[in-house]
Amino acid sequence: MSGYHIKRRYIDNKDKSDEKVEKTMQLPAAEFIRRFLSHIPPKQFRRIRYYGFLANGHRKDKLTTCRQLLALPDPEQPYIADMDEYLAKQGIDSSLCPKCDQGKLRAIYHLLSFHDPPECFLQAA
Repeated sequence: MSGYHIKRRYIDNKDKSDEKVEKTMQLPAAEFIRRFLSHIPPKQFRRIRYYGFLANGHRKDKLTTCRQLLALPDPEQPYIADMDEYLAKQGIDSSLCPKCDQGKLRAIYHLLSFHDPPECFLQAA
């Protein structure tokens, strides 16, 4: 493997010129593989995306406490159970054509949401 070389194109961020110039680097294959593998964490390594008040454990409670300390109102629930109810609350008539605002739309079929499975699926589970 020592005879093989790999050419890679890259943009040098350390170059102070305003124009981004693509450069080429030639590496021995072993060095390329070493650099590539340095980005893979060991098997036992656990990535932690958030910590502190954004940690998954008690995020909702801690964010509520942060809002109270900052005197901010609680945000509205993001889950929308009924789309027609939501659109009516926003002052949008869902039966109007979105293109011309005059023609009426009619439902041909309804898609069930993942959160509201039919009764037969609930009984099977």
